[in-house]
Amino acid sequence: MAEFPLLPIPNPERDRRPTGPRGGSSLRLPSRARQGERLQPVFQRLRDVFDADRDPVTLREDPTGIAPERALVLDVAGGIDDFYRAAQRIDGLEYLGDEEADFEPDQDFAEPDTRKDREGEYRTDKPVVDRLYLAMPDTRALQQLVRLWDRYQAGERAQQGFRPWFDLFDRLRELRAWGPLDRIPENTITWLTEALAARADPVRVEIELWSHRGAEQQRRSSNHFERAVRDAGGEIRHRASIPDIAYEAALVDLPAAEALRLRQREQSPLALCDDVMRVLPQSTAEFPTAVDTLGAGGMIEPAPLPASLERVTEPRAITLTLAWFSPVNVRHRAYRRAKLELQPIDFKTNVGVGRVPEQPSDKSVPRGSLFHVRYSGDKAVAFVADGHMQFRVFCRPQGGALDQAIRYGLAVTIEAGEHVPVYQEVRQRLGIQPQAPGSAP
Repeated sequence: MAEFPLLPIPNPERDRRPTGPRGGSSLRLPSRARQGERLQPVFQRLRDVFDADRDPVTLREDPTGIAPERALVLDVAGGIDDFYRAAQRIDGLEYLGDEEADFEPDQDFAEPDTRKDREGEYRTDKPVVDRLYLAMPDTRALQQLVRLWDRYQAGERAQQGFRPWFDLFDRLRELRAWGPLDRIPENTITWLTEALAARADPVRVEIELWSHRGAEQQRRSSNHFERAVRDAGGEIRHRASIPDIAYEAALVDLPAAEALRLRQREQSPLALCDDVMRVLPQSTAEFPTAVDTLGAGGMIEPAPLPASLERVTEPRAITLTLAWFSPVNVRHRAYRRAKLELQPIDFKTNVGVGRVPEQPSDKSVPRGSLFHVRYSGDKAVAFVADGHMQFRVFCRPQGGALDQAIRYGLAVTIEAGEHVPVYQEVRQRLGIQPQAPGSAP
């Protein structure tokens, strides 16, 4: 580090935050009739139970179906404004969080084509950003959700305060229960594979549970989870419960045979347990620092590129690390009031790199205060923006109102072959003069 001290990137420029969810109102969306064709079977299954006055508990007989007290996933193209407030309009619907994802365009959802001479067309090669909203419904909430859907399908106007739900139905890609694919994410599959290859037995996992507002519901949830651990032949080594930040988790030792079933997402008691949010490798903590401020808008951060990488097919890698301090709200499930998002601007076109797939997805970001992502590639490109790569940093509230600046720090690491003097060229472009030997730092 003495030979290569940290180089300060140029001062950011204040930028207007992108309007609405990325994808926004210009997305190609299906008609109400088409939404009915796609989603009516899901709502009909619920309606059949409610109309026949059957016990709603029978909905739980299908471990993958929507049911009371089972986490619900609403996959919405582009997202909607303030789902948390919309969820509060439905009695018995408990907001759990939301996560950003993307999907390949199809006949129903696609991004508009803004390229020259392609106005009015839609992209078939650009992923569409969506948002996964998570909620825990009881029977009342499911009944009201069906009634809202029926009014939407009948072409009625939304009642006061429920317009966001009609907007959501316009953009709803999928309505489903939280299931084994969600509980056992790909990074856990990879880790379990490595642990089993190393002949670990037992295998220790960290299991995050849904946190409930009601003490009695939390007690029932805890009992169900402990029964699932026993059925799996496991042993709970430690429990953590922090109601003020809606955190419930356990360290569990599992027999290797059960870890194998989890890796294969077979009919494991834990894979099917409705009270389990995620099965994860045992976590470690990382502590961020911050050096600048961010208001309610956004900032465009520039960083100079080494001139030797322009117009050459030279392998290069770029790692972005964003960390921030967030005020907290102990009365809100999200706990942290601020979530920062980092949006590279045309990295593939302007820098010649793409996101490395073998790393945790962006879904794991919202609950923390540290974002770390790596890009790599070898595409020959002509530099733009005066030879700078650019990324937009912007902030959105997630745990209540946000009325103060958020301090954050951004680190950019550029890697290339030994014959490319990355450090020297970046330092030269920044106008930083090397210190004379013996001078004070």
